[in-house]
Amino acid sequence: RIPRLRVHRHMALAADHLVCPACLDVCDGHIYQCPQGHLICSECDRSLASRTCPTCRGALPSAEAPERNRFAERMIAALPYVCEHCGAATTRGERTAHEVECPGRPRVCAAAWAGCGWTGLRAGQPEHEAACVYVSEVAPLKARLADLEPRAQHLQVQNEELQARVEALASIPGRKQPQPPRPLQSRPRDAATASAAGVEAGPPRRRTGGRWGPSNDRRRWGSRQRLATHLTPAPAAATGGAAVGGVGGAAERRAQIYSEVGR
Repeated sequence: RIPRLRVHRHMALAADHLVCPACLDVCDGHIYQCPQGHLICSECDRSLASRTCPTCRGALPSAEAPERNRFAERMIAALPYVCEHCGAATTRGERTAHEVECPGRPRVCAAAWAGCGWTGLRAGQPEHEAACVYVSEVAPLKARLADLEPRAQHLQVQNEELQARVEALASIPGRKQPQPPRPLQSRPRDAATASAAGVEAGPPRRRTGGRWGPSNDRRRWGSRQRLATHLTPAPAAATGGAAVGGVGGAAERRAQIYSEVGR
């Protein structure tokens, strides 16, 4: 069994051979190599202007199909790492998972993209986000606004196209120009209010027609008066004679008045 101290010493010596020759750093992630086995990190591999190895100047494989060195990736993942926030000892491969749960790492609010400037430790983040206005109100509104932005741009393009068509139609000679719609404005009924407002008084409010309109009420009242006048029997003569017209004449007169009222 190899002592732990010797293992760490050998890992430190191996780290010298895992340094990228372009950025001079031990990088995580994918590690590529040239046909001679020289290493290069993924960031430097993408940024190379010419596909040549920085160590031997040999041709590198194409950027679409680079050659990975998985042994170097495992060696880098096994290198020791000490957290700078809480001092916990871990490896480079487990650093990302540790930083997610690290209690000493500074945190920002979940709605920082919406404008919240809170920063603090992980222990106080749930309490802040429970009472944060940006999390409960501002962030959902901004997300909704971002969803509606493409629709608004599409409607703006359609509006510009319609305006161009209207201008093209207006330029045709002899075509009547469209008038803008007049705003709806109610005019006062009485002259005193109209003169105070500086506008013309409107017509008096009157309901005409319909079953219960004023005109129908007056017409019915007049018909009832005429009916009452004609149906009232004539006074008897001083000599005690019978009423003029008789029963038969009154019935005929009543039928005539009903026909006039119906018209």
